[in-house]
Amino acid sequence: MLAKGDKRTRVRIPTRAHTRGKVRDSRGVLYSTIRARLGVKQSELAALLGLSLPQLKHRELYKQSYQLEELVALRTLLDWSWQEFGELLTFVSKYR
Repeated sequence: MLAKGDKRTRVRIPTRAHTRGKVRDSRGVLYSTIRARLGVKQSELAALLGLSLPQLKHRELYKQSYQLEELVALRTLLDWSWQEFGELLTFVSKYR
């Protein structure tokens, strides 16, 4: 319990089923954004990236940091310009 007059605040993260979806989480934003921009299903993106569907789902749920090699491989597979890919990374970084 905080002492009276203490200026620190506590942040409460909703844990009830009806409020869980309202918390914005940055995990998996890169893969979800790529999938949305391409307009493909999870299975189609997994095939494009050479991943199994469970691997892609895991990355969309839990992936938070990315290796340079992974980013270069994603950009190469998607055949986007460096400017387009840079805009995507800028967009994704705003969720952190």
